[in-house]
Order: sequence, then structure tokens, then C-alpha cells
Amino acid sequence: MSTLSPIQLLPHHIVQLIVKYLASSNLPLFGGVPEGDTKHMELLLPFLRVCHNFRSVVYSGYCKNLELEFYGGDRVLTSWRPWPCRYRESDHAAYHLAREVHVKVDSLAVFNGQAHGFLLRAPFSDCPFPLARTLRFSFSLWQLDYAKRVLDALDPAELRANISAFVGRVKQMAPKVNEIRQELVMQLGHPPDIVKKYFGSLVTQLYQLASRVDLRYYQSLAHMELQLHEIRDLVHINSRNYDEKLGYLARLNASTLQYLTTTFNRGEDFAGVIRNESGDYVQYPHLHTLKLITCVIPVDMRLPIFPGAVPFPTLRHIALDGEYPLGDETIFRGNAATLEFLSLMIPPEKLVLLRERRVFSPTSHPKLRYVRILQPADDTQDDIDMLVANKDFVLGIGPNAALREVTNIPFCTDLPRMLSPNRDRSCLQYLLLYGTSLDLSQVIMLLDEIPLLTDLHCGSRGLGLHIAEQPLEDFANFMSSKQGKFGKRFRCWHFDCLVACSEREVTLCVLYLALACPNFNHVAPNGNNDDSFKQEMDLLIDSEDLLKPYALRLRRIAFSSDI
Repeated sequence: MSTLSPIQLLPHHIVQLIVKYLASSNLPLFGGVPEGDTKHMELLLPFLRVCHNFRSVVYSGYCKNLELEFYGGDRVLTSWRPWPCRYRESDHAAYHLAREVHVKVDSLAVFNGQAHGFLLRAPFSDCPFPLARTLRFSFSLWQLDYAKRVLDALDPAELRANISAFVGRVKQMAPKVNEIRQELVMQLGHPPDIVKKYFGSLVTQLYQLASRVDLRYYQSLAHMELQLHEIRDLVHINSRNYDEKLGYLARLNASTLQYLTTTFNRGEDFAGVIRNESGDYVQYPHLHTLKLITCVIPVDMRLPIFPGAVPFPTLRHIALDGEYPLGDETIFRGNAATLEFLSLMIPPEKLVLLRERRVFSPTSHPKLRYVRILQPADDTQDDIDMLVANKDFVLGIGPNAALREVTNIPFCTDLPRMLSPNRDRSCLQYLLLYGTSLDLSQVIMLLDEIPLLTDLHCGSRGLGLHIAEQPLEDFANFMSSKQGKFGKRFRCWHFDCLVACSEREVTLCVLYLALACPNFNHVAPNGNNDDSFKQEMDLLIDSEDLLKPYALRLRRIAFSSDI
């Protein structure tokens, strides 16, 4: 009769903590691991040989993304990302845990039936990926002339049967898949018509398996003869490039589409999404997320307008990056009652356009909670013009009691009242003050006026003249007496620069805030040495008797740029 080792009797949650701690304190056990980061994964390999309990924790935590490579013949390569090497020992034992499967396969192996054959062999037989929700295919196609000769030699009926068999087997292997990503890695040049025909048939059938298609890895739909009319009921389209086929695909699925992101090269491209061949406007009744990236549009180019069009009546999330592609407010028309998230990285003059057209007002968007006005990628923009435009735009939205996050606006003493109708009704939790540095008294004022504020992002001017002139003991006692009376939710201060103050002054600011704000525990000094602030804080606590009673609380403050 065998006896269990004490390590095999450890509770499952204790094993989870051990693996998490030893693998890395900053890589969550059931979260994502940065792509290509393998140094911490080396520590996991020995756990696979401890016992079943340890293996199950490692598998369930880190066996999420599986790669399969098949380029013909009998050799199939498998690897878990981001494992440091091709881990092959019993790796099929975790196949059932894979959430994303990346299949790298030679296109000709699909057309001649070899790929279907390898998917029928163990360990891929039956249903190896029952939990996989995303399938990514990388089809390679080299020597285009040779590929044409091979396809010409195959019987068309056999070709179609091989493609259908491959797609059918994929469906059996991952029955719950709802997202398809695909890319074609091919020789430079224009593919022959027969290649475009059958590759288009393959991709069309794959897209029919899912309700979400991701085209970010594909440069142009022109390389495929897709039967677009057969791709129906999509809810999600994510594309890096725009062409007429993408516009048609979006319109074809307008009645079901919920998410659309693409890149425009010119304003007229937008017409392909909202106007059909007859010139009639198309409406997307269920689209809740629209993300548009627009390339630079010449200043003298006339932007299209679409009077009366209401293409997106239920949008909740709008993100515009680059140029605003239109000459009117078509994108925002009809969705004032549903819009919750607004992210704009557009030039100041486009913000002025939206403001002048009164697209937003304090009462127009009752559900708007997040307003992110970001710095355009064009560094030639004048910061002053941008700040003025940002401020005028955001303040034109407020006061709005629903706002929870506002970014990239300058500070003014009336800011809290401009953003929220009154202190007790404010929902604001995150505030980013671009190009602004505050002293401690201004930070205290914001925390007092915005009681739910959890994160503040701004520069630091230190203590400020008024506070700096007070004896340290008096102000420390004053802040301690305010504990729980303001800043109850405040937890993190991000500051990106120091203006006319030292690290010691900023550290004192942090210590004073910690005395008054019970949940304040993190400082993110962007571009500064985290260790130097920590050393300065320890020095102050050890040298100032009045701070020693609070030492345990104060030492819990973490200085780190990583949140």
C-alpha cells in the first residue's frame, strides 16, 4: 500500500499560491503572460514532475495558447506559448484546456488532403480542444507558379472535397469556437486566379464557423475570392485595412454586427460602410462598439457629409484615432441616449467642430461615463491649442453626474464643479490632468470636492508655499485628524514630472496624503527612480518622531510605475 507524500496533500489553493509566487510575483496565475516572455516560465517546468496537483495548476494557469505546425509529411510540431522551449512531454494532456489554438499549415497541404489527414491522427482525434474559443490560421504559400501547377493538376471536385473535409474536421476539433483569425504568408507577387479562387473558398468556409472574424493579420482581401454573400450573422469584425469588400461584408451583416474596427485611408471610405450600392443609408441596429483609425487627410480635401443618416443608433463605445473622417457629426447622430465611452485622438480643430455643432451638452448624453481625449500622434500640434480645445470640449459636456473618467484636460479651481453638478452626486473616479502640476493643497481640494476619486494623474509641485511654511508636526497632526473625512476612495497618484520641488517634498506629500486617505497605497512616478522615493520615505519615517506612530501604515505605500 503506497503512502502519499506530504507535498501531495497540500490544498489546491496553497499549490496555486506556491506556483504563482515562484513563477513571478508580477505575472498573474490566471492572467495573460506578455508575448515572448519566457524567463519566468523556466521555473514552471519542474512543477510538472511533482505530482498531479501541481501539474493541474500549471496546466490550467499557463496552458492557454497552443501552436500546431504542419508543413506536410508526418511531422507535427506543437508548443505552448510562452513556454521557453517546445515542451512535448505529455503536452497533449493539457490540450483540453487550450483557449486559443494557432494552426500554422502549408496551404497546399490543405488542398491535397494531407492537412485533413494529420488532424485525424492521435492526439488530435475526437475533440481535443473542447474549450477553445479562438482559432488562428497561418497559411503559407510559397512558389506561386508551383502552387498553380499543383492546383491545375488536381481534380476540382477533389479540391473542394479536401477543403470541406479540413473545415469540417476543424469544427469537430473545436466545437465552441466563435472567433476566426487568419493570415496568408506568401511569396511577393500577384497570386494566380486559381490560387485566389480556392484560397477564397477555404477562408469563406472557415469564417462560416464563427460569429467573430479578425482580419488584422491579413493585408488585403483582394488576395481572396471570398464568397461574401455566404458569410452571414457576424457580430464582430476587426480589420487593419479597409477596402470595398470589407465595406460590403459590414453592410451584409449590418443587422447582427455588434463590434466594428477598421482603418480608413480617406473620408470617402466611410461611405462604403453606411451606404449601399443604391445610395441608401444602412443602419446597424445592434452595433455597440465602433473603432476607427484614419490616416492623415490633406487639409484641402473636402470631407464628406451625410445629412439625415443615423447609421449607429445604439453605440455605447466610440474610439476615433487620427483624423476625424467626416465633415459633420454622422457618427454621433442618434446615439446620445446610449453612449457610455468616448475616446478621441483627433486634432484640436475637429474637437472645435464637434463643439460648434453642439454634439455634446451637459444633458445630451445621460449615460456618458468615460471621456478620454488623447494626444494625437502628430507631434506638430501646438500643446496650448490642444489643451484649450480639450478643456472647452470636456467642459462643454459637463456638468454631468454620470462621468467616471476624464483625461487630458488642464486644471482650474472650478474644475470639479464644471465636471459634476454637485459634490454629493459626483461619480468621477479617474482624472488625468494633462500638462498640469499641482501642489498638495490643490490635490487636497480635488479629493475634497470629488469624494469618489480613486486615481489622479498629474505633475507635482510639491507641498506648495502655504504648507511648506507650516511646522511639520502641525500639518501632520492636521492631516491625521482628517482621516476618513475626504479621499476615502483615493488609492493611486500617478505623477509624470516634478516642477520646482525635490523628491523629499514629493515624498512628504505622499506621507501626508497617506495619513488622511485610508486606502491610498500606490504612487506611480513616471520616468523617475522608484527606489529613490522609497529610500527617501524610509529615511523620513526613521528620522521624524511624529511619523513613527504611523510607520506601519506609511510603509505600505508602494512606489512603482507598474500598476
